Amino acid sequence: MKFLSIPISMLALSATPAMASSTLLIGDSHSVGAFGKTLDSLIRADKTRDVRTVASCGSIIRWFYTGTPTPCGFLQIDSDGKVTESLKAPTPLLSGLLAERKPDLIIVELGANYMVGYPDATLIRDVDQLLKDIDSTGAKCLWVSPPDSRKYREERKLLVARLEKLVSDRCQWFDSLQFTRYPDTGGDGVHYSTSSMIPIAKEWATQVYKVVESL
Repeated sequence: MKFLSIPISMLALSATPAMASSTLLIGDSHSVGAFGKTLDSLIRADKTRDVRTVASCGSIIRWFYTGTPTPCGFLQIDSDGKVTESLKAPTPLLSGLLAERKPDLIIVELGANYMVGYPDATLIRDVDQLLKDIDSTGAKCLWVSPPDSRKYREERKLLVARLEKLVSDRCQWFDSLQFTRYPDTGGDGVHYSTSSMIPIAKEWATQVYKVVESL
């Protein structure tokens, strides 16, 4: 009877846990708040995933190329769980974020701030540049659309439809309008930051995480 001889080095290799997949979440004020913090914590609870969250209030995609400072809120949660929060801070450059962690999943929660003050050509340029850079890394991509808002509700729907056309053939699309409905009263009409609206943001994040689990 013959026995298969397996080198000890190969046995050790097979017993070594696989390296955690690396996830990068970049976003605007929604990711600075309850949505981003909840999504980060859900991903972080999965020990097979390494996650870093970087969010800059008021940001558009271009800020992650220019380092434009946010005047209204910044959040960074490193892979080791270290949290950095401040009112004002430069927006970290995408190039550095990609080089530091080499993520295999990039979650983008950006786009809402193009609704006022930016021509359509700027949106097209910025989305195209970001998707090209994500594609060059070989990472999977998940784009989370802007959620519902009471202010500019109809304009928001048009923006989301425009974003979907630009994104959906190149990155997995998550339609946040299906899972959010901004209340008719309370809040500032845009952000899910009051005690009555935070549960909506958390449920929104939970629905996004269900997609993350499948990737």
